[in-house]
Amino acid sequence: MLLPHNMLDWVPEGHAVRVVISTVERLATRDLTDRLVPPAPRGSAAGPARYDPVMLLIVWMYAYLRGVLSTRAVEDRCRYDATFRVACGREIPDHTTFSRFRKHLFAQDGLAEELFCRVLRVCACAGLGRLTVVAGDGVKIAANASKEASRTEAGLRKLAEQVVAGARR
Repeated sequence: MLLPHNMLDWVPEGHAVRVVISTVERLATRDLTDRLVPPAPRGSAAGPARYDPVMLLIVWMYAYLRGVLSTRAVEDRCRYDATFRVACGREIPDHTTFSRFRKHLFAQDGLAEELFCRVLRVCACAGLGRLTVVAGDGVKIAANASKEASRTEAGLRKLAEQVVAGARR
């Protein structure tokens, strides 16, 4: 009863989670959503309830923005961190769901890089975060600290490719 009716009331205007949510929702075309949903297992008529792939993408993009790369850590943040709860809409997928979604996302040629680059571009234009060091699965990757060099589309595309390549490893 003490929680706000609208979960977005938990975070201030201009917060990074709001930017990620609005960006991913604008990018979420029918074609993209179809590519994000893994095919149903063969031979099974029914399976576990699926989570909204756009919500899973929002959570992953926000988790990468915050440097949370472990599937178990993402699940934990969705339980206890208000901004992650806003990102996942109070649904709490387990770490296996996040792991399978990430595996399916990275299996699509260039899809993860393109999406991450678009979100990075919007966040950079909004002035959210510094794009000097990027961590992919705990490995630090040096990036150019110059705002002019790191905020170009080519620079963001290269940065997105490095992060996704590190995550794939």
